[in-house]
Amino acid sequence: MILKRIDLFLPSVEKHELLNYFTNNFYDALLRLGVNCRRLESERLNPLPFLKQIFDDAPECTLSFNGLLPDAEGRFFCDMLKMPHVSYLVSSPHHFFSLTNTSLNVIACSDRLYAQIYKSMGHNNTLFLPHGVDPNLHHHEEVSKKYDVLFIDNGVNWQSIQQEWEKKYPENIAKAMAEAADETFKKEGISSVQALASSLQRHAGEVKLRDKEEFNLSVMLDEVEDYLRSKNTCCIAEALKGCNCHVIGSKGSLRSWQQQFGSNKSFTFEEKENLSSVIIAMRKSKIIINGSPVVKDGTDDYTFMAMVSGAAVMTSNNRYLQEHFKDGEELIYYSQTGLSSLAEKVKMLLADDGARTSLAMKGKNSVLHHHTWDHRAATLIKEIAPIIEQIKK
Repeated sequence: MILKRIDLFLPSVEKHELLNYFTNNFYDALLRLGVNCRRLESERLNPLPFLKQIFDDAPECTLSFNGLLPDAEGRFFCDMLKMPHVSYLVSSPHHFFSLTNTSLNVIACSDRLYAQIYKSMGHNNTLFLPHGVDPNLHHHEEVSKKYDVLFIDNGVNWQSIQQEWEKKYPENIAKAMAEAADETFKKEGISSVQALASSLQRHAGEVKLRDKEEFNLSVMLDEVEDYLRSKNTCCIAEALKGCNCHVIGSKGSLRSWQQQFGSNKSFTFEEKENLSSVIIAMRKSKIIINGSPVVKDGTDDYTFMAMVSGAAVMTSNNRYLQEHFKDGEELIYYSQTGLSSLAEKVKMLLADDGARTSLAMKGKNSVLHHHTWDHRAATLIKEIAPIIEQIKK
């Protein structure tokens, strides 16, 4: 079976800029592959035209980034259509455990650890499908590399987040969350979901991933991941105090930044207005640091965008990336527990224009040859066909 018809569902542009951007990229990639597809958007107050389009010209499956959660009565749209739906996840997996309640949901995860979680829950219609990048993103006018180092802010308030756990939760639960956060931060090859589930079992007895009677695990995991991202940003900033860094982030977050690091004249700050402002800042940067303490065996939102921007990119150890990009030639890796050497690596790259440019170009070329949305679309078409065939049986 060869997949020939697929419809993509658009999210709300105002609320989900990145999801909309990915949807459009993936749609364009499918068209370039010769797949007959449409982008459809439902109006909340007038869904009939949307439904008519689907029923009048039914695709073999539908797709949306972050998937379609069930309604208040637990019903899935794919069950109503009796049609497979590919839920291509961008956000963390714990928000979408309910997708496993129907076999018509095909879950595509951008991290292998996330795919393992869904398969361990018995959902075999799960794929590992890393994110890609728009192959046209590198077609832009050359701009001056005015920033030595760029990184995207994810908050610096990790200590206050942990203090809130101690107020909000019983002592054993707060301790379990702190242990899970520490293990996830320091240990490679383990997700926050796995770490928290194990830690809760040690401190609070048997806990299932979807158990909501005593604990709201989704909220707890959000809090653990906010802690991890915030601690990661803060640790990088501490390691780079002697380097000229440009930080881009939300208005509220930058206020915290300026309170904690504002006296450091080597840091400059920029409010992130939208995705375009991040991409422009990347193009103006010599080095981009984009590590993730959450995504450890796959791709996050920005790594490939950074690599095609023309900057040399540094990222935390990541098994998937390490399989595809050579350390010191296409990417530079660092350990979350070895950030003390980060400043030295940055200074060496800044001092050697030739080595930095070579690394940036080799990384960019590798991404464009193997990791665009066209490559991801081709992989999906190949891997989804037998799943759909099995579903139809």
